[in-house]
Amino acid sequence: MVNKGGDGGEIFIFGKTIKGNGEIVSDGGIGSIGGRGGKVTIVSEDNKFTGKVSTKGGVSFTKKKWWENNWIQLIMLISAVVGIIGFVLYLYTK
Repeated sequence: MVNKGGDGGEIFIFGKTIKGNGEIVSDGGIGSIGGRGGKVTIVSEDNKFTGKVSTKGGVSFTKKKWWENNWIQLIMLISAVVGIIGFVLYLYTK
């Protein structure tokens, strides 16, 4: 079962002067597959915002490699390697 973390949203801030020191966050959510980061756009004539802006992707709570998640890919990879080795040995012994 895949529990995909939600993607971050889009934040658009438009104003003549932007001030502050808080946080603007559009991060992706946590899941078995982390969500993508969002987008932040700030448009102003006088930007005095000194805070933090974050649009990072969400964290995946599964640390498995691709071959642990998909046995078919692993079997195909092993078959391909064995086939290549067999072909090289066939050419070498001719």
